[in-house]
Amino acid sequence: MYAQDAPAVPAIAPSEIGHATKAWLHLQGNNVAAAPVQPMLGEEAGIAYQRYMESFKSKIPDLYGSALNQSSGSGSGGGSGSGSGQPPSN
Repeated sequence: MYAQDAPAVPAIAPSEIGHATKAWLHLQGNNVAAAPVQPMLGEEAGIAYQRYMESFKSKIPDLYGSALNQSSGSGSGGGSGSGSGQPPSN
């Protein structure tokens, strides 16, 4: 099949795209179509919490950097922008 043989697809009007986006945002925001809350069972909750606690045992690789160890303000972390590596004093 060649491009000239393909059936023409009508273009979607930009106003329809905006309408659909607004409808999805409204649906998410008002929580009407949300699934019912499902509890996490004890065994699964315990395993998830154990995995969470064990995550603190691993050192963060140096390739990700740290805003605490930088002397210039060019780090990727948030903060006051002072570049001192110290929390802002109020």
